[in-house]
Amino acid sequence: MGCETVISGLFLVIPRTIVELGIDVASINTIATLQEAFISAMRRNLGPE
Repeated sequence: MGCETVISGLFLVIPRTIVELGIDVASINTIATLQEAFISAMRRNLGPE
């Protein structure tokens, strides 16, 4: 059993700083809002509606 990282709701300065620091985020799922992240997680766990 594994886990998946999802980042949601970041202000512009945070992603910019992450990129400037050279952090590899290619495998991290990013979603604009917490609501969208929750819906995405539910769909992955329960399947499409």
